[in-house]
Amino acid sequence: MKKVFIYIALAATLGACQNEGDDVTPAPPTRQALYLDGSSTREVYVIPFQENEIKVLKAKLLQPSEEITAATIVVGDAQALTDYNAQYGTAYKLLPKATYKIDDNVIFDRNDRESAINLLVEGLTFADENEVYALPLQLLGSKNLPVLNGQDRLLLIVRQEVRAKILRMGTTNATKSGLLREKLPRWTLEFTVNLPTIADNTPLITINDTLSVGFMAQQLRVNWAERTLTVSKERLQAAANKWYALSVSYDSHTLRVYVNGELLAQEQIKGEYLSLNQLTIAGSEQLIREVRFWQRALTPREVVDKLWHLQPAHSDLLFYLPLNGKKKEPYTKQVTDDETFLWDWSAYGGLNMPIPAGATFDNYRGMGYAFPNND
Repeated sequence: MKKVFIYIALAATLGACQNEGDDVTPAPPTRQALYLDGSSTREVYVIPFQENEIKVLKAKLLQPSEEITAATIVVGDAQALTDYNAQYGTAYKLLPKATYKIDDNVIFDRNDRESAINLLVEGLTFADENEVYALPLQLLGSKNLPVLNGQDRLLLIVRQEVRAKILRMGTTNATKSGLLREKLPRWTLEFTVNLPTIADNTPLITINDTLSVGFMAQQLRVNWAERTLTVSKERLQAAANKWYALSVSYDSHTLRVYVNGELLAQEQIKGEYLSLNQLTIAGSEQLIREVRFWQRALTPREVVDKLWHLQPAHSDLLFYLPLNGKKKEPYTKQVTDDETFLWDWSAYGGLNMPIPAGATFDNYRGMGYAFPNND
């Protein structure tokens, strides 16, 4: 059976620094403790029916182990997940026990500071692309090896890996007029893009000629309300042939720009409104997907949660263009292949756009594109 290895780049959350001065004061005794690496949630994507080896879970020590040491991993029950869903408004289902195998213990050899928690997910099925599973995990310490407070629990979120076609624009713009709302005090625009080249001026998306998002001299630039917000080159120096998930939000007070879920720029702009009357997707020969417009400002957590996967219909989602060469009927929810339009999958379904001249749907050598994309 084919194995699918899932790698997610991990960043250490704790570090140590040392001053090399002349102070010879004896250092205090070093404390040893155990913790789960990363944030309180971790998201992975698996292929249904196949064997998926998950390589994102690690336990760590503050100091190298002086001897062989063990700690225990405990899987939470349905109530733990129910409590989480109630707190955060999610609808995750508990990962069925028959579909996974996980280490009961994590072992640190002498001089180790980290150890992998092995997890295998096999034979898992999904009712549809919006079904999501989760597995609550807890790391248990001991009297001699305590766990850092607040870093003993993690929720593993398991989504289906979906491969799809993506719209490749030509040099002709796609434009739609007569849209949905006027004078919105709060909003969020999202889309994911990959450019073959980045010129001095590369437009991407414009709304009403008042909001525009694009690249200028390799810097991401947002123009709105007669202001220009530019992401500095220290934060992002845009490169060709790389995927960027872009989110621009406004909450009546602050304009914020996120790239791949990270807040990179913001500016205070009070009391402005955006009317949603015309959308233009620029013909910059880019790959573009998941164009969404919300009538509210997404929170930083929501921006991260919605990055890479298809969205269910929501009353706040005014238009939603997956740009995957598929049509979704707004009432029956039936999905069919149809590359004649750029189809709106929102509950309103009013932003269907004819495919512009020169644009095609790229199927990546017949395999489709998978996201998150780690290339």
